[in-house]
Amino acid sequence: MDRQSIHVNQKTQAELERDLKDDVIADREMCDTENYYWMEAFMERVERLRQERQNDSGEYTQKKLAEKAGIGLSTYKDYLSGNSDNIKLKTAINIAHALRCKLSDLIGDGMIDRTR
Repeated sequence: MDRQSIHVNQKTQAELERDLKDDVIADREMCDTENYYWMEAFMERVERLRQERQNDSGEYTQKKLAEKAGIGLSTYKDYLSGNSDNIKLKTAINIAHALRCKLSDLIGDGMIDRTR
């Protein structure tokens, strides 16, 4: 019998558990992907604004911005490179304040999933 024609109620417990596990893994991977894209867009905005500020005053290097935000330069670079997408809200707010803007200026439209 073709596997696709089996109804859910005809699946074995092991098959149901495997499907559930696959769904959890897929959900986790989707969440990780969403976090990555969110962080990428956030850091692109941060860098664009930082560079504008750097051009205007010369005092907004990555190192100085990281210090003002209360994080290490290596952490800032991890956020920028995508090696870390686990930024705390307080850190994101500190980055915004260090850039003399609101967090909403860096998040922008479409970056918040209002359905969750």
